[in-house]
Amino acid sequence: MELAVNRADPDMPDTTPAGRSIYYVDQLQAMQWIREAWEEMEVRVIENCFRKTGVVFASDKENEAPPRREKVSMGDLLI
Repeated sequence: MELAVNRADPDMPDTTPAGRSIYYVDQLQAMQWIREAWEEMEVRVIENCFRKTGVVFASDKENEAPPRREKVSMGDLLI
């Protein structure tokens, strides 16, 4: 939003790319914002998001592996 405000300010030099709105963001700027947001995110927030999806299983042991499926031979799968 700060970028758009700066572009809309008449006292600021024109930084809006030609033919674009004040809200235009190029790919590099978007990637930089994503990286900054990712680095500011707490690890526990990301862990909780994955835990709620079921991708990460809640457990008391920090390094516990997820449950394994029974091994099935390829011959059993063929019709």
